[in-house]
Amino acid sequence: MPLDWLTNQHDNAERARHVAVIDASMDAVVAVDQEGNIVMLNPIAEVLFQWRERDITGFAFQQLISEPFRSEFTSLLILSLMARNCLRSL
Repeated sequence: MPLDWLTNQHDNAERARHVAVIDASMDAVVAVDQEGNIVMLNPIAEVLFQWRERDITGFAFQQLISEPFRSEFTSLLILSLMARNCLRSL
C-alpha cells in the first residue's frame, strides 16, 4: 500500500521524514486513502482549500472540489478502484 508510511505507527522516524518533505513542499499536497478519504493535507493545501488538516481528515476528498470537477474525480476514483481490483485478481 503506498500510504503505509503514513498510517504505520511502527516506524515514526520514516513517517516524520515523509511528513517533513511534504510539509516543506511549495505545492498543495492532499493524501487520500483507497476510499478517497483525506488522510493528510500539507500547509499549502490548508491555505488553498481553507481547511485545517485536523478538521477535514477522514472526509471525502470530493468535499474540496467544486463541480464539474467533483463528478470527474469521483468517476476517476471508481475507475482506479476497479482497475486495482482487476490487477489483484490476476
